[in-house]
Amino acid sequence: MLGYSMTRSSLVLFSRRSNAGLTLIELLTVIAVIAVLATIAVPNFQQTIKNNQITGQHNELVALITFARSEALRRSGPVSVVVTESAGESIASVRPGLPTDEGTDILRQISLTGVLLTAPDDFSFNSRGYIRNPDSDEFLYPSSISITLEHVNCTSPRQVRALEILATGQLTIDPDAECSS
Repeated sequence: MLGYSMTRSSLVLFSRRSNAGLTLIELLTVIAVIAVLATIAVPNFQQTIKNNQITGQHNELVALITFARSEALRRSGPVSVVVTESAGESIASVRPGLPTDEGTDILRQISLTGVLLTAPDDFSFNSRGYIRNPDSDEFLYPSSISITLEHVNCTSPRQVRALEILATGQLTIDPDAECSS
């Protein structure tokens, strides 16, 4: 009987201890571990967000340029890409005809926010899909057009995209682009 009562009392004490909750030291230890993990994870998460923003906007710009070239081929005439700055954002639009043509409809438009866009104000593709020479309908051989897209708070080469549109209209991407500042 004695062994049973000791076992029973120790079970009662153990069950009371498990229902009592956490001690202050256990709670502070858990909070400290969470704080250390948060200080490691938050900066990496912010970098990932920046990388994803620039990648998404780069993909939109590539799609817009590709659309402009395919429209020039489809229409058998010039199609222009016009870049404007407005309230801290860059707006790129595709229009039929030359950049100087007044009153042309906008075929497609994108807004690039949170990035620095370095590009010519306008360029156009001719009916064969080549980059059009502003002075004639011939293509710009051997010239090309360079476009750079950089996050406004660039801290890593993964937050910069450099495109080059060759005279033939082909897009190439420079993998060695660096932050400007």
